[in-house]
Amino acid sequence: MEFYYVTSEKTYAQTYYINDMANKKFCEECEHVYEKERYADYKVKFIGKRIADFYQAPGCYIGNEKFIEMLKKYGITGYGIRGIDCVSWTDKRGNPIKGNVDELSEITIEGKCGALHHLDGSIVEGCPKCGMVDLHGQVNGLQVTDWDESDIFSFSNWIGVMICSEKLKEACEIEKIKGISFHPIEKLHL
Repeated sequence: MEFYYVTSEKTYAQTYYINDMANKKFCEECEHVYEKERYADYKVKFIGKRIADFYQAPGCYIGNEKFIEMLKKYGITGYGIRGIDCVSWTDKRGNPIKGNVDELSEITIEGKCGALHHLDGSIVEGCPKCGMVDLHGQVNGLQVTDWDESDIFSFSNWIGVMICSEKLKEACEIEKIKGISFHPIEKLHL
């Protein structure tokens, strides 16, 4: 089975983080967030006119009704749905536009898998205290281990980053979901 790192396409309206409304636990040694719990809807603003079905903001994935209905229709597993708080949607000049705010929700990652592993099977080294990884310059392909078999999931030491099965990718292609990109993890270079 193939697995993919999920991102949003930059040619559509872009999301900008206002406040993730979460309590976070930071590692004293590496200062990475190793645990977070959202206590209110994610606050975000959008800039741009091109409307997509899927967006990404720091620590948050957002889908419209079409995307969410596709998840249900194809029996996609490993996600939850939360509201978002869109504080504004403007064009690039700052003029307000309607966008599709009323039909957007946060797609939370509920599925899990083990720690990041290189293609050779060795663990991607992380902080000795919390285990979180800083991937810049040390990854040349990844593999999935200890996977709960959900279609949407994240690595235990790379939390909040959406990884998916080929089932989600195929469903998005069939339904022509706009704004989502899939990158094979075995070819990932970070």
